[in-house]
Amino acid sequence: MLVTDLPSAAVKNLATVLFTLLALNGILLNSLWCLILIMGHRHFSRRPFYIISRHLLVCDLLCISGQVVLAVPLTIMEYHNAWSYKRTVIFNIFSTFETVGHMSTLTFVFLQSLSQIAPFLPNQKQLIHHLSSSGTVICMFGWMFNISLMFAIYLTKCRKDFDLFDFHFYFICTEDRERAEFIWMILNINVVVIIASAYFIYIMGFKNTRIRIGALESKGNLNEDCKRELVELRKRRLIILQGLLITSMLTARMIAYYVVTPMLKSLNRDAHTVGSVLSNCVEMISSSVHPYIYIKYNERAHKYFLRIIASIKPQRDGDETTEFTVGDMSRIK
Repeated sequence: MLVTDLPSAAVKNLATVLFTLLALNGILLNSLWCLILIMGHRHFSRRPFYIISRHLLVCDLLCISGQVVLAVPLTIMEYHNAWSYKRTVIFNIFSTFETVGHMSTLTFVFLQSLSQIAPFLPNQKQLIHHLSSSGTVICMFGWMFNISLMFAIYLTKCRKDFDLFDFHFYFICTEDRERAEFIWMILNINVVVIIASAYFIYIMGFKNTRIRIGALESKGNLNEDCKRELVELRKRRLIILQGLLITSMLTARMIAYYVVTPMLKSLNRDAHTVGSVLSNCVEMISSSVHPYIYIKYNERAHKYFLRIIASIKPQRDGDETTEFTVGDMSRIK
């Protein structure tokens, strides 16, 4: 493309404002969830779903860091300065961070869905305890797999880059177009299989949980064991709902990256760029919304959130408030 093909100033300003606001929002929400995980470490360490959420948090922070250090400055800079910035070590480092975060998000969303199979298997208590104690080790293998896959792709001269004309991240192979198309096809198949599998697991788990809750509620008077089971099933239903929402946001993110952005090429320059900017915004929202989902549908997380908010708000102590009587007012006069 020629420099004359650059988007208009209005589109550039729109991208700058949206990317900056969403990046700040992502940093704030993910930092908040990090603080909640620290405060509720003992509680969240008992459930594999939330153990994996720690690693998903790292993925989100890696993706947001790529947006903060790459997308935001590159949309603000003039074209020639932006082109020079893309050749720096900083660009390569944070482009790698964004790539690892993007690829690992798929892995950990899938692992979160797999963690919901355990409650429906025999010896579920022992299995959940085993997953809780070894969840971090399993996730470390997930990191090793994704980093190895990323380096394998880099060896084929393929990488993720940021488009200075359309203001979005894209996948590029610098030497072999056929190889690029093959890798792109494999990535698409991988995305479809992982997301479809996660949906299947969650939908079946939600259906099974609803049936068991209905059976217990229909009994009427319940003993203590049945009451505990009912409470646990309701908590499990909320976890499955969180997983479904997270998977739905991942679906929107992947559709924006793999489907919508390539389809926009037939539009005129500004319309194409606006569409690409909005697609990148969907990716940023996807990396920011997970804390909101956890806080909304987890009672313990919500309590920690309220505690944090209460500690931030300025408090007025009753003993510091001066109240004047009529007599006092008359003496003041």
